[in-house]
Amino acid sequence: MENSERAEEMQENYQRNGTAEEQPKLRKEAVGSIEIFRFADGLDITLMILGILASLVNGACLPLMPLVLGEMSDNLISGCLVQTNTTNYQNCTQSQEKLNEDMTLLTLYYVGIGVAALIFGYIQISLWIITAARQTKRIRKQFFHSVLAQDIGWFDSCDIGELNTRMTDDIDKISDGIGDKIALLFQNMSTFSIGLAVGLVKGWKLTLVTLSTSPLIMASAAACSRMVISLTSKELSAYSKAGAVAEEVLSSIRTVIAFRAQEKELQRYTQNLKDAKDFGIKRTIASKVSLGAVYFFMNGTYGLAFWYGTSLILNGEPGYTIGTVLAVFFSVIHSSYCIGAAVPHFETFAIARGAAFHIFQVIDKKPSIDNFSTAGYKPESIEGTVEFKNVSFNYPSRPSIKILKGLNLRIKSGETVALVGLNGSGKSTVVQLLQRLYDPDDGFVSAASKTMHSPPNGIWKHRRAGSSVTFHFQQ
Repeated sequence: MENSERAEEMQENYQRNGTAEEQPKLRKEAVGSIEIFRFADGLDITLMILGILASLVNGACLPLMPLVLGEMSDNLISGCLVQTNTTNYQNCTQSQEKLNEDMTLLTLYYVGIGVAALIFGYIQISLWIITAARQTKRIRKQFFHSVLAQDIGWFDSCDIGELNTRMTDDIDKISDGIGDKIALLFQNMSTFSIGLAVGLVKGWKLTLVTLSTSPLIMASAAACSRMVISLTSKELSAYSKAGAVAEEVLSSIRTVIAFRAQEKELQRYTQNLKDAKDFGIKRTIASKVSLGAVYFFMNGTYGLAFWYGTSLILNGEPGYTIGTVLAVFFSVIHSSYCIGAAVPHFETFAIARGAAFHIFQVIDKKPSIDNFSTAGYKPESIEGTVEFKNVSFNYPSRPSIKILKGLNLRIKSGETVALVGLNGSGKSTVVQLLQRLYDPDDGFVSAASKTMHSPPNGIWKHRRAGSSVTFHFQQ
């Protein structure tokens, strides 16, 4: 496209962007939970399985700690009790020695659980980070390869800035979603399951009472979290619009000055910043209200659980001791906490699936003119007539505008041909069809009696134009 055509297009875009309304948001798409791991090889699958197993073991460590705590509490209390009217103090000494042995053993249990959590926690995070990095590398390579393989018409229809964003931000989102967040998700699921099982086995009555407030905690956290996510999205969108305005103005500064639109663009930029500030304030308020509500219900749960546990002990409920109450309480609390802790990991994985949808679309797209294909007829030189026969063509980005309508042109070998016409008359289009940057919609282009757009890739592949034809463009 000539410089004058580029200037006209820039001016039209500027005027259109100044009055266009915001486009409606498209429905979000996402790949399947298994499909997102399509670039994993055998080693990656092995690492992921081992990482899941390590996550399950690490998640089981936390619910085991309240059991040890309950045993320690019962031992401490029983060791401190002395029967009334006791005269045999030797039994008290023996009781203290047994208490010391029991506490030492329980302390070693604590140490063992801590060491296991350290080892398996390191394994789960390391394995998932390694496999995520390996898969992300393949995704980046395949995405970039697919972009380079696309035909020019595809680039006309897409935004180059969007491609850059997908190459960086979207693939980073995929890497984040299939990495250590998966390990933490399985860890939380393991903690929740085992903690709930421990609570039900040790004391199902206290477990049910403690869980009775969980819907309130989850409902308040979910409602405020949804509000925070919505406001965060609006805030980022406002900042993005402000950045887009700045980029648009700076890239078209000559046009802005020519239309004396500096004040108008400053107002557009300021308005977007004001919107971002308002959304940021609302987001902060919603976040703190959410945190306060969660702590309110959690502290209320503590009081309810200890009150009911004390009532069970005083009423002589079988199997309930101070240690049992502590073990059940902390097991259930840890389980409830893991539900909330798993939500951000679910969201990260969902975001990764959404980002992978667009990335995989580009990777799976088969171009009409494959730049990496080795098929097709590739002559060293072209000798013969170049012919355009009833060629019709319109650019993919402007399907309603017909550039060529039934063009017929014969260029004999050795001839020098000049194409003269107004801007937009199709001079550059003829050259681009001859270079096979595009294929005609109707008719055909042939050289040396070979149709250039024959399947799969015509005659000019690696030697597009090359030394066979020389082009001189209007400057």
